[in-house]
Amino acid sequence: MYCLAPPTQTHQTRTEPAPPGNPSTSQDAPNVESEEIDIQIRNVVCNYSLPLHIDLRKVAMNSGNVTFDRDRGVLYKQKRNPQCHVKVYSSGNVYIVGCRSEDDCRRAARSVGRMIQRSMGLLDAQLRLRDYKICNVLATCRLPFGVKIEEMAAKYKEAQYEPELSVGLVWKFTEPKASLRIHTTGSITVTGGGILMIVRRNGKNVMGIES
Repeated sequence: MYCLAPPTQTHQTRTEPAPPGNPSTSQDAPNVESEEIDIQIRNVVCNYSLPLHIDLRKVAMNSGNVTFDRDRGVLYKQKRNPQCHVKVYSSGNVYIVGCRSEDDCRRAARSVGRMIQRSMGLLDAQLRLRDYKICNVLATCRLPFGVKIEEMAAKYKEAQYEPELSVGLVWKFTEPKASLRIHTTGSITVTGGGILMIVRRNGKNVMGIES
C-alpha cells in the first residue's frame, strides 16, 4: 500500500510596502520648473496709413464682404484668411483687429491695401503702407501651480491688487512695456508688448518669481 503524502505548501514571501516617507520607493514630486508655459496669442492689433484720400463709397461698391457706415465715415470688412476685422477711414487710416500672429497681421495689411488700390483704380500707381506698427497683443497662459496673489501684492511693489475692483492682480512691466493680470488659479492674461518674443519673456518673468 502506498501512502500519498500531502502536497507540500510553498511558502511565498510577501514584501511589505515601504512607508510613504522612504525615499527609495516614493516617487519624486513633479518639478514645476521643468514644465513649459504654453502661451497662446489671442489677438494682435495693428494700424497703418495709406498716402491717399480713400473714397469709401467707391471701395464699398467695388469690393465684397464690406459694410459702409456713412454716418461714422468708416468702412468695415471681415476677412476670412486670415480671420480678422478691418476698419478703413477716408483719411487713409486702417485698423486691423483679431489676427492670431504678426505674420497674419502683415498679410492682412497688404491684402487690404491691395483691395483699396484695386477698388480705387490705382493698380498702376505704387502704393506704400506708412507707419505700420503693432499696437497691442493679447495673450493668455496658465501656470502649473496656483498663485497667492495677496502675498504677492504685499511682497512686490510692481503688483497692484484691489479686490473691490477686480478679482485678479495686475502686474505692470516698464521694460518691455506690458501688463499682466494674474489670478489665483494660475491663469495669466498678457496685454501689450509688440512682438511674440516680448510676450513669452513676460510670462517667464512671472514664472521665475513664483516658482
